[in-house]
Amino acid sequence: MNGLTKTLVLFVATLILSGCKLEWTSDILFSKLFDKSITLIDSTLLAEVAACNSYEDSRKPSDSLLRVQGAVNDIFPEAKFNECYTQQFNSYAKFTLPIAYGAADMLKPEHPKLRVLSFSDKTVFVNIAPSLEDKLQAYQNNKLSVTDFKPSNVSIVINLKNDTGVNQKVNIFGAYLNNFPLIHQVEMDFKKDETFNIRLSNVTTEAMFLPAKFNQPAIFMRIWEK
Repeated sequence: MNGLTKTLVLFVATLILSGCKLEWTSDILFSKLFDKSITLIDSTLLAEVAACNSYEDSRKPSDSLLRVQGAVNDIFPEAKFNECYTQQFNSYAKFTLPIAYGAADMLKPEHPKLRVLSFSDKTVFVNIAPSLEDKLQAYQNNKLSVTDFKPSNVSIVINLKNDTGVNQKVNIFGAYLNNFPLIHQVEMDFKKDETFNIRLSNVTTEAMFLPAKFNQPAIFMRIWEK
């Protein structure tokens, strides 16, 4: 099973076994993604909760919010709770999570455990640290069942800005680009200063949950080559 797959399966199961939604969003610069270094930034995690406030006393947080906060702090001690808010009758707990992005071969043990990485200077994928995989697996074995988990409840969003000063060409796989579905689109124009809103598709997410023997890394983009 892919690293990010384990993160999402176990994390979603921890927080929302009843079928609520989870969204992880990162804002990334194209130049630094392919730079020979690692960049550290904060990403946003939204977890749907039943309500923000207690029905018994609106001055207190709801039980569902407290459970989500506890699960996030247990799995990601470095996470910071920002707020809980309601939008169009749905309530969300918002957290900040540090991530690392850049060249995969430049990773160090002290880097954040959630990553968006490139390899061979052209291929982009999402990944987590082995230590986090082990922690999540132990958490699952001790406390959880994932029988109610559905990959369709997970949304992975990457806002990728072309900050290189020149136009680029890329291939996009199994993702929604600016809300338009793409299965395998090659030689796409990525204009300078443009931002691609990339959301992994349900098909890509389903593939990510296959056993490790199928070797399905969460690749969603490559630089186009003739």
